[in-house]
Amino acid sequence: MSIRMTLPPLRRLVLLATIGAMAGLLVLPLNPVNSTSTRLLLLAAVVVSWSGLVFLSWKYRPIRLAVLALSAIAVVPLLLPGRSLDREGLRTDYLDALHSYEGCPYHWGGESRRGIVRDCPGGPCGMRC
Repeated sequence: MSIRMTLPPLRRLVLLATIGAMAGLLVLPLNPVNSTSTRLLLLAAVVVSWSGLVFLSWKYRPIRLAVLALSAIAVVPLLLPGRSLDREGLRTDYLDALHSYEGCPYHWGGESRRGIVRDCPGGPCGMRC
């Protein structure tokens, strides 16, 4: 005879959504094609995972506080001011790097389900000399 725990329907739904979102967090970064839909799915997986963890741990104060504290610690670096950019120096470095590819043959490739095939049409990422 087995003992079966029953969860309220809402809690069960949130648990399944949280587990699915965490699975998405593991699988989505393995997708080689970097598209807007992939980024949006990854962002949705982060939000659903976080929301589900907060909802499921709401009754347990120490776990709830740990989840909220860890999320606050993760957000703090995003709120800090960044360093200022030297735009002219960055532009010069970029143009120097582009000039180093003069004379290289251009092979058009594009993007497939397996990722970038050969090169990026807008830059030197696939040019080989």
